[in-house]
Amino acid sequence: ITDLEPESLGAFLRLQLLAIDYNNLTHIKKDWFTELKPPNELLMLSLSHNNILDIEPKSFAGLTSLGRLILEHNLLRFASPEWFRGLTNLITLNLASNRLESLP
Repeated sequence: ITDLEPESLGAFLRLQLLAIDYNNLTHIKKDWFTELKPPNELLMLSLSHNNILDIEPKSFAGLTSLGRLILEHNLLRFASPEWFRGLTNLITLNLASNRLESLP
């Protein structure tokens, strides 16, 4: 998988776990998860083992129930607080094995 169409997730009304691991994603776009309309029940999102270089601001903004976000084993060089804005229930954020130079 190299890209994700937002409407591809719209049919999953009670989705709690979404793993899009071991693909060739390079960017996370802010509209990818917009079809998971609030109140959605997504508790865990894993995007590990891709080639993610960048995440658009507010990409996860509508995922208000999200408790775990796994972004390990990608190519991220920095982490922006704007990526995580609105994730009020986030407990676990895994950024291991990226190319991070610092955290804000």
